Amino acid sequence: MTFLRRHGVAGLALVAVLAPTPAWAQVSPSDRALARSLANEGYDALDHKSYLAAAERFGRADALFHVPSVALGLARAQAGLGQLVVAEETYRRILREGVPQDAPPALVKAVGDARADLAALLPRIAGVTITFAAATGPAGPPGATVTVDGVRVASAALGVRFPIDPGKHLIRAAAPGWHPVEATLTLAEGASEAVTLELLPETTPTRAAVQPPAVPAPNPPAPPGPDSSSGSPRRAIGVALMGAGAAGGVTGAILAAVAHSKYAALNVLCPAHVDCSPTIDTALTAYHTVSAGSTASFLVGGALLGTGIAIYGTAPRAPITPVVGAGYLGLRGVF
Repeated sequence: MTFLRRHGVAGLALVAVLAPTPAWAQVSPSDRALARSLANEGYDALDHKSYLAAAERFGRADALFHVPSVALGLARAQAGLGQLVVAEETYRRILREGVPQDAPPALVKAVGDARADLAALLPRIAGVTITFAAATGPAGPPGATVTVDGVRVASAALGVRFPIDPGKHLIRAAAPGWHPVEATLTLAEGASEAVTLELLPETTPTRAAVQPPAVPAPNPPAPPGPDSSSGSPRRAIGVALMGAGAAGGVTGAILAAVAHSKYAALNVLCPAHVDCSPTIDTALTAYHTVSAGSTASFLVGGALLGTGIAIYGTAPRAPITPVVGAGYLGLRGVF
């Protein structure tokens, strides 16, 4: 059983064409024939749920020959496409126009079917209430415009619920001197939503652009070390003299060890150190030379070390400050 027969509208287009109504009689025979063919194709497309093709065929047929049977098919195709708001208006147009008292029963039935279809359609239509934030007033700033899916919304429709097709929608508001704002919402059949649009002056960054300042990750301070600002020429001189004194001490110690070795050898060869052979005399002289060098190195090194310590100790000192880092606590300064 086809869509036409299930809804009891088979042959309505043909009946309408043959109806002896003065207004319909003004349509030329060729336009009637074309309208009847297009309407039959539309009903066949409805039967196969090809709603886009059905809407196109019924739209053409309705433009050629406007009768309730053709408009009924158009409304059903629009509803099948999800265009519930448009379908509602098509159904209401059928009811407003009605049919003459002497209209064929098939056309009277088309009006009755439109009334029943409309009652079933209304609960499926979704609704949305669009308002502006209180800061700009219910109608928004001067020159504000609101669009839904690119279609402008009348200012009278703002702040009240108006019908909208179920599905996803893009709402956009704009005004001269204000940042435009967008909102998206997805509505189920029969659902109602409220959307509040907040426009910001162009002198104010948009909310999407306002970001908290970046906080860099804390880096631990460098471990305590010598403070270059606390140094002075006196301290550098003191360190250098202490280094030279230490080197003198080391040299003296080495020469002392050598002299001791030579002295031990001389005691074996010439214990009294008197009337020794010429070879022993030479070794004895070398011993005295090394021993004297050791003593001199100790004396000079000790003098340099003492002078360096004195200079270093009397140099200006940097203040001692606490240093706190990740995992340690210490003091920085010169001690």
